[in-house]
Amino acid sequence: MKATLIFPGVTLGGWGNFGKVGSSEANFVQYGLAYISAHAKKEGHDLDLIDLRKLHGWEEFESEIAKRSPGIFGISSMSVDFGVVLDAIKRIKVISKDSIVILGGVHATVATEEVGKIDQIDYIITGEGEVSFSQLLSKIEEGSSEQRIIKGISPDINSLPYPDRDIFDYENGELLHPWLPHMETPFVSIITSRGCPFRCTFCQPAERMVFGGKAKNRMLANVIEELKFLRQRYKFKSLLIHDDLFTFNRKWILDFCMMYREEGFTQPFTCQARVDFIVKNEEVVKKMVESGLSCFMIGFESGSQRILDFLKKGTTVEQNRQAAEICKKYNIKIFANYMFGIPTETFDEVRETVKFIRHIKPYHPSPSYLTPYPGTELYNYCVENNLILKGSYEYYDRSPRRKGKLEGIDYNFLKAAVMISMDYERGHLLSTESNESWLIKIFHKSISIIKAELNGKSPLRAISEIIAALGRYLLTRWYYIRYDI
Repeated sequence: MKATLIFPGVTLGGWGNFGKVGSSEANFVQYGLAYISAHAKKEGHDLDLIDLRKLHGWEEFESEIAKRSPGIFGISSMSVDFGVVLDAIKRIKVISKDSIVILGGVHATVATEEVGKIDQIDYIITGEGEVSFSQLLSKIEEGSSEQRIIKGISPDINSLPYPDRDIFDYENGELLHPWLPHMETPFVSIITSRGCPFRCTFCQPAERMVFGGKAKNRMLANVIEELKFLRQRYKFKSLLIHDDLFTFNRKWILDFCMMYREEGFTQPFTCQARVDFIVKNEEVVKKMVESGLSCFMIGFESGSQRILDFLKKGTTVEQNRQAAEICKKYNIKIFANYMFGIPTETFDEVRETVKFIRHIKPYHPSPSYLTPYPGTELYNYCVENNLILKGSYEYYDRSPRRKGKLEGIDYNFLKAAVMISMDYERGHLLSTESNESWLIKIFHKSISIIKAELNGKSPLRAISEIIAALGRYLLTRWYYIRYDI
């Protein structure tokens, strides 16, 4: 059976951003669709992909749909993308009312009642979709499918074929560019597990609704064989282990480190870890570094113990601090995730988070405004307390660039907190962390411009850096004075 998958990932990065260097939204494979495609092709179905990141607007999308209509269209949606998804579905049905639309993904799973009210959606698959999507295509082909809402069948993750990266044009090299500067090109990513055993209220129980109640690792041999395949095919020089949480199984991690080295892998890798794992397993962290670990992506979340407890994070501020020290000890770069705008959070607790981040000086600060997603305990709390400000599906974008999310939150104060928390950041020409005055810095930068000119290089980029840095400096200084952060 022929079908077309649709990846709607333009909410954060915008149209036409496919392969854009330095953008996480533009440079990743959507593994849900990649696994669905691989399994469906294994079962004899014929699939292609419309990746909205490659298009430049709805007119181009409609043209691609018209070429395939009437047809079967499978769309995966996270909550943040659902506004785009809904628009896409409506356009598909206008072009061809006989086309069949199948919706899956996180939002279909956690907001099944909501999406079930949308008549243009013919089928909804909840949970893991590889097996159920292939089965549904076969039933449609036979003319025997009647059930509209289908509970996904959890697959044996070790029997699944490797994800179909080719459907994202991986071979042409555009997605081989990493979005973090410490990672070399060509870069690849891999999924080694599904699920997470922890209880954070901003994630659970929605995550368990998708993957079931227990986190599960792939067999180590299965992972190593895929890495060998990727090494042979792409000659990769850096690796992102794209699990929700890589470090939940201590023994598996130790075995991975040993086998990664034994199989001759020297490529540095980046992965997710919790601070309590890092603090309680320093010897494992050391072995990870010896095997190639270069960067931990860590959810510190807050510098306030009360807020960590409110989020049911299961960690402490002291563990946050100790984990950062261990990373510094072993020269591990830190990609720091942390949040502002948490219900009940006070101004002083925001200041505690800012102070903590500025103290540890992570390699890559990644602040966000807390955004309660459907299916989570925190979302239910916010609904019960009339805190939700949702006006459109853009509400689900957690970026600080977007509008406020919750009632009673001073987002002007939080905007200042975000900016000041990153003010130490390496590369900031006019960082207020430095004892050197900004006028002296400008003088030194001006000298570098003259040298660039003498070397025959254009100084325009350096000039723009000065202007941008000066603007950051002045705005940040104003925030310091205005908000006393």
